[in-house]
Amino acid sequence: MPETSEFTSYFVSNKRPYFGPKQVRTLKGIKPGRMLLGKMHGKPFHFIFIVRGKPFQDDNGNWFVPVSRKSVTEKGRWYSLEISLSDYGVIPYKNGQWHTKNWLSRI
Repeated sequence: MPETSEFTSYFVSNKRPYFGPKQVRTLKGIKPGRMLLGKMHGKPFHFIFIVRGKPFQDDNGNWFVPVSRKSVTEKGRWYSLEISLSDYGVIPYKNGQWHTKNWLSRI
């Protein structure tokens, strides 16, 4: 089962952050085959994601999307995983809070 970020309680706000015009701000911006750039707090680099399927909700109502991610340390290697759309500021957490340090953007 996918998990949400361990930093959730530290970097949230009632106000949705703005990270520029290419920021993915709705589920419509996430389509299979699309490449996205993901920035996660505390990492000195961005992740490159390729969306592998449609966004979905788990049994607890949290939104996720299946992606492939290019390895940062192993050249040419890709990993499959599911990322939390709340952890990347696309959807608010169930309590209405927004993550303020992570985001997804179109490439």
